[in-house]
This record gives sequence, structure tokens and C-alpha cells, in this order.
Amino acid sequence: FLMDEPLSNLDAKLRVQIRGEIADLQRKTGTTTLYVTHDQAEAMTLGHRVAIINGGELQQVDEPERLYDRPANLFVAGFLGSPGMNVFPINLMKKENGLAVLLGESTLTLPGDAWENIPNLMANVNQPVLLGLRPEAIAPGTDGGKGAMPVHVLSVDSLGHENLVYFELPHDPGRRQVMRVPNSMRPEPGSEFRIYPDLRQARFFSLDGQAITT
Repeated sequence: FLMDEPLSNLDAKLRVQIRGEIADLQRKTGTTTLYVTHDQAEAMTLGHRVAIINGGELQQVDEPERLYDRPANLFVAGFLGSPGMNVFPINLMKKENGLAVLLGESTLTLPGDAWENIPNLMANVNQPVLLGLRPEAIAPGTDGGKGAMPVHVLSVDSLGHENLVYFELPHDPGRRQVMRVPNSMRPEPGSEFRIYPDLRQARFFSLDGQAITT
């Protein structure tokens, strides 16, 4: 079957319903289906393998979960996920027993499982690279929390079950980042907030946007 954006003109509720019916039909028939969509939710829920194309050029082909976890470049990282991946300019530093990330005025130690399987990362020590973190890889901190970083809250979007907190780092004003927090937490826009980046979920990219991998 060849399907070219079959659900694009439906309202949101009907789109979810028909998406489930298409998935059921595909499972029952086992027929290979090529499905074209600009809706990432459709791609992630319906696709067994997803090909992401930008400007007519193939960017990456893989299983949906791997595309989300291991994007090949910044386009894929930003396209998948709602909101997309945060990107922070950083410097990598060599420590006595590992690597650290210099993010503004904060020096954060990289856990071993965040870099030991990426040999190419060592080649970028003392050079500027880009750090990618999904919104769920950033946790709220407290004023006294060890390793917590101060950020400036820009706005808060309430989604009912959770809030999206948009913020900027003090050393990098104008670069809008986002994190997910429980719906019970709603910091005031303009206030200072503290965050814990989970570097075990970090992804690294060169300045030209390509993932730094093995």
C-alpha cells in the first residue's frame, strides 16, 4: 500500500482514531505499507522503520525508538519529539579519570556510560561541540542541590498532566530551551530556577550538526 498523508485533513480526535484503525489493519493484513507524513506522531506510532527526509535528502533510516534516542544529526534531533531536543554549545574538558562538560560557568562531570562508548568524543576534547538533551532529560533542582544550574524562566505552558518550562541560561541569553516538570510545579516567568541536566542521556554533535558517534 502507498499512502500519501491520508489523515492530514482530519481533525485531531478523528486523526487519532483513524491512525489506530490503520495500525490494526496493517497488523491483520501484514501488507507492506509506505506511509508519507509530516506528523511525527503518525511516523512514530505507525512506522516499523522510519525514513526522515529533508529537502529531498535522506537524513536517517531506523526504528522509531532509535531515531529518537540516537539521531544522526540536529535536523533529526529537532524534528522528532514535541518539543524537540535542546541544544547547548559546550566545551569538553579532560579530567583525571574522565571527561567533563563546561556549560557556561558550570563544570559538569560526564558519567562513564555517557562517553566511554563514544571513542570519537575524546578527539573533541578542548574543542567546542554541541550537547543535545531531550526536555525529559532535564530535572528540576533546588537552591542547595549539588550540581544544580541556575536558569532564567521565560514562560510556562500548562498541558494538564505536565508543564513545559521554557528557559535560558544566564551566559546564553536568547537561546530558548525547554524542560518537562510535574503539573504541580509552575515557576514564575522572570524568576530564577535550578535544573539538573542528566548527562547519561546526553547526545553530542559537531558544530556542523552531525552526531559524534563511534
